[in-house]
Amino acid sequence: METPTQLDGLEIAIKITLVLLILSLIVEKITSFIKLYYPSLFTKSFTEEEEKLREKKIQRNSIIIGILVALGSNADFFNMMGGIDLVYWDKVEIKEIPKAILGCFISGLFLSQGSKFFHDLLDTLLYAKRMRKGLYEEQDLINSQIQNENNLNADQLLAYAIQPEDRDDDAEVSL
Repeated sequence: METPTQLDGLEIAIKITLVLLILSLIVEKITSFIKLYYPSLFTKSFTEEEEKLREKKIQRNSIIIGILVALGSNADFFNMMGGIDLVYWDKVEIKEIPKAILGCFISGLFLSQGSKFFHDLLDTLLYAKRMRKGLYEEQDLINSQIQNENNLNADQLLAYAIQPEDRDDDAEVSL
């Protein structure tokens, strides 16, 4: 596996977003599963007040599930932002556990918002990566053209040479 020093910021952001996308899908599926088995969460209410209460219950369940999934996978927000290994509990030292729990709590809040956010973010990051790659490829093409122009053979130089009939000055004058 590559270390953070071998990756640039965009690559780290893509990896983090991909992990969070997968975890948010898990949270969504568990939340949907729970909704199916509790009619008060599954069935939409007729009154606006009851519907808001139902949505709050679903959001609360989603937050709890998101935090549990983040804790279970050690999706520590602080470690991920630092580019450290993404999801490994065995590498957390005892003195870092409170910080890791707080980081998982923050990640759990993000995960509870659903996968659409992470999907859109991943699309944006991959687009930026393709654009940057295109810029690099264009620059490489320009650099190779310049290099090729500087390494012309004699026939190519003669082809590019200005012929007397192409000159604008007096052809009679020799230099």
